[in-house]
Order: sequence, then C-alpha cells, then structure tokens
Amino acid sequence: MSSKYLKAKSHPIIIAGTGPGDPELLTVKAQKAIASADVIVYDATQIEHIIDFCQSKAKRVKINKDKTRNSDTLRKEIIQILADYHNTGKRDVRLKTGDAFMFGSGAAETELLFEMNLPFSVIPGITAGMAAAVYGNVRISEKKEADTVTFTWPTKKTISMKTWNKSLNFCRAVPLSPYIWQKTFCHKSGIIF
Repeated sequence: MSSKYLKAKSHPIIIAGTGPGDPELLTVKAQKAIASADVIVYDATQIEHIIDFCQSKAKRVKINKDKTRNSDTLRKEIIQILADYHNTGKRDVRLKTGDAFMFGSGAAETELLFEMNLPFSVIPGITAGMAAAVYGNVRISEKKEADTVTFTWPTKKTISMKTWNKSLNFCRAVPLSPYIWQKTFCHKSGIIF
C-alpha cells in the first residue's frame, strides 16, 4: 500500500454546518475544520464571509447551484469533487448553511460518501430557525405555552392540512409568509420565518 493512499485515508471528509450566517455563531469545531482545511467546497455565497472569518488559506471551490439542473446530479458532482481531493490526500471540508441536516442535503451527501466507501465526519451547525427565535426573543418552547416545536418546509398544501397548536418555525418561508400568517394567526402560535 502506498504512503499516498495511507495519507488520503487518514483524513475524513468533513461535512460542516456554518450556522445562521453570523460568524460568531459558528461552532468551535467547525471553525477549526475550516482553518485546517486544504480545500473547502461550498455552494452558497453567504458562506464566503465565514471562510474569511476563519482566516482559512484553503483552496475554495464554489459550486454554482442552477435551479434548472437536477439536484441529484449536482449532488453527485459535489461528492465526486470531494472524493477527488480526498484521494490526493487533501483535507477537504464541505460547508453548508445552517445545519447540514435541517432541510439541507447533508444526509443525501453522507449517503453518497458511504456508498463510495469514503470516510467522513459531520459537524452540526446551529439551525437558523432556532437562532432567529432566540435573537427575536420568541419563546418557541416555553414551558406551559408550547409542548412541541415544529420546523417545517412549508407549502400551501401542508399549511392548510395541519391544525397548528404549537410553536412553529417555517424554514425558508418568506415567499409564503402572508399565507402562513393568515392560516396560523388565530392559533396563537409562535411563528418564525
């Protein structure tokens, strides 16, 4: 077995959530991963200031998301980029906004890494919806007020189908916010967009 192969297998590919966008809310573990990375793969422009904050000298590989492209195909391309760098012994980090597994494709990406037999590690990020609630002083899980907190990716259909008697957190819902407000206001729900 060559030393190149051994070196490549010594570093897992890291999938890290960057939190809600405030660099100071980045986890220490994610900050260390970014600072020590050789290559950073990301697809959201708002992540660039997080990389700058960590003073990373890593090569940046920005993936341009195009809504006309199939998301499964794009995901496979991203994983292939990670695999290619990993197989040359590079420490590569895949950055995702918020928490990679909260309405992100973190699970799908780790499944592909697993299928390719590539080692990986996941670093959770602070979910943007939770941070928004705290910053907005919205009590979404106050005792005796809400026994459930729901994070949902809303559509008009799912909002109409549910009886909301809990705190709600609608992720990426600004386009539907008037509709959500109309359907949920009378239920005295804590609402975060």
